[in-house]
Amino acid sequence: MPTITIPIVFLFSFIFMKTFGLTLNFLSLFALVLSL
Repeated sequence: MPTITIPIVFLFSFIFMKTFGLTLNFLSLFALVLSL
């Protein structure tokens, strides 16, 4: 059923982007601490 699959894929991609953003933030913070 495409009508059910599309929102699930959208939600999954949204959660993935949020998690990826958090990981990227943490990595940049870690690099900043290392450079000090």
